[in-house]
Amino acid sequence: MKLPEFWKTGLAVLVLAGLGSYIWLVESKREPKAEGDRDKVTVLTVDKDKAKEISLQATGVDTIKVAKEGDAWKVVEPYSSPADSSAVDSLLTSLGKVEADEVVVEQTADLGRYGLKTPSRTVSVTVEGGKEPLTLQFGAKSPDGSTVYAKTPSSPRVYLVPSWVEGTFEKKPFDLRDRDLLHVKRDDVRTLEITGPEASYSLARTDAGDWAFTKPLATRAGRWSVDGLLGTVENLRMDSVATEDAKGPELKRYGLEPPSRTVALVLKDG
Repeated sequence: MKLPEFWKTGLAVLVLAGLGSYIWLVESKREPKAEGDRDKVTVLTVDKDKAKEISLQATGVDTIKVAKEGDAWKVVEPYSSPADSSAVDSLLTSLGKVEADEVVVEQTADLGRYGLKTPSRTVSVTVEGGKEPLTLQFGAKSPDGSTVYAKTPSSPRVYLVPSWVEGTFEKKPFDLRDRDLLHVKRDDVRTLEITGPEASYSLARTDAGDWAFTKPLATRAGRWSVDGLLGTVENLRMDSVATEDAKGPELKRYGLEPPSRTVALVLKDG
């Protein structure tokens, strides 16, 4: 029987035809590389120590802006809130040196061909002493999705950068928000008072560093139990934001008027 051999030959022809079509699709969007172009090309560099503001814009979503105030970062758009310094630092690390796999074209009058006439995502950084923000624009992805077309407004070049570079900047406002609720260090707490449905009690740290109840009666407290409680308070982080500005009667909707439990702390600075 010769049928299996004919079947294998036909399959090989189909595979080769598909591969040829894919190569044509990729190469049709490229112009010959200039002589001397290297495999890796620097697209953008940012000195994160001089960064003052970062703006993330993407099609169909709110613009996100974070700005440096003193030594801290703050979300200023689409709302005002302290920012997560580690999340902002991660963005700046990614922007420290953005490299392209190759230069697709030195210049072109048809940016729409690469999805860059109206970029799908734009990242801008304002740096100290800079006249204009440093900006990186992303366009369409290559046929296999592993790279994306990109450029800077200051250069006519169109680059191909890895898709994960753009993915670094796919953020929601909450992703850059500081999620720590109290910013309390357990070693700074001097007194602790809890009012709840079961009971109310107060604790104070002694000069020796131990803990003792002051209410409802004076007695020693379990040091490790209190330390565990303070550790929970220290690491308390939000999962989400139910509303940005709850006031008065609206607090009842969340069971906060009156609250079911209250934790009050006094720190070493009073």
